[in-house]
Formats: sequence, C-alpha cells, structure tokens
Amino acid sequence: MKKKKKTNYEVVLVKWQDITGADTAWMTKAEAARMLPAVMTSIGVILEDNTELLVLASTWEEGEDLFSEVFVIPRAVVLSIKPFTP
Repeated sequence: MKKKKKTNYEVVLVKWQDITGADTAWMTKAEAARMLPAVMTSIGVILEDNTELLVLASTWEEGEDLFSEVFVIPRAVVLSIKPFTP
C-alpha cells in the first residue's frame, strides 16, 4: 500500500472581482456607467500567491499533489482571502 504524503493545505474563501457585460443591443452612456464588476466567491486551497497572481484549486487529493478545477486569479482583482470553515 502506498504511503500518503502529509499535506497541510488551508482551505480559504476568496472574494474577487470579475468582468461583467451587457447583452442588450443598445444602452445609454448613463446605463453603461452604472454597471459594476461582479464579486465572485471561490473556495479552495492556495497553490501559489505572489504580487501578480493567486492560484487556487477547488479540488485536491488528500496526501497527494493532485489538483483539479484550478483557477489563476490576477492579484489586482482579489478583494479578500479568509480561512474557510464549513
């Protein structure tokens, strides 16, 4: 039986801004000015965090370095990172 590696990944909740758009054919300048970026929420483990980007995995195998549903979020749009407790 293969021995599992000990991994200590903290699960975090990340709030970040994403672009939004409008599907309407026409809108006024005033309507466009009222549009705001979407605030997104992601939960996962941080694989990389530096001044330029945050790499977050939403699915991982305990005791292994295997990840899926990996997101690369520009650090400039990250609003907050907090520990997640279900």
